[in-house]
Amino acid sequence: MPTSPSASTPVDTTKVGNRREVHLETLDELSREVDRLANQPTRVLGNWTLGQIFEHLARGLEAAVDGLDYRPPLWMRLTGPTLKFVILKTSMRPGMKLPDQAAVHFRPGDATTTEEGRARLQAVIGRCQATEERPRHPIFGKWTATQANKFNLMHAELHLSFVIPENSEN
Repeated sequence: MPTSPSASTPVDTTKVGNRREVHLETLDELSREVDRLANQPTRVLGNWTLGQIFEHLARGLEAAVDGLDYRPPLWMRLTGPTLKFVILKTSMRPGMKLPDQAAVHFRPGDATTTEEGRARLQAVIGRCQATEERPRHPIFGKWTATQANKFNLMHAELHLSFVIPENSEN
């Protein structure tokens, strides 16, 4: 059902207008929004398909619950624990580029279908809801399930803001 972005010229996501506002307070809300978007026609304003967005979000949640084999530069490890509190009180902006060594863990596959991405995301949402344990974040250090979930919900708000349902205003 969802339409794919054009494969021609990459979109500068920092300049995309007409994104929708998305507010997610819980993993249950994310789960419902994922199903809602997967089951209706959508238009994507960025560079990824809906399936790729779902897979990318799933990879983020998987890292939050399973841990991540990534050692960031020293300056990130030193500033990250303090920045964690600032980041959790703001919103994420489009266009952030991760270092290549980290990005490889989060980049979605080129051919991920909406259903594949949805299934992977719903599975990891369930895993996150089943446990309060979270491994140490490579940059932010020790964090609680509440902090990890909030970070990932903010991440989902950003990416899902590029997905426009065609049958409604939101």
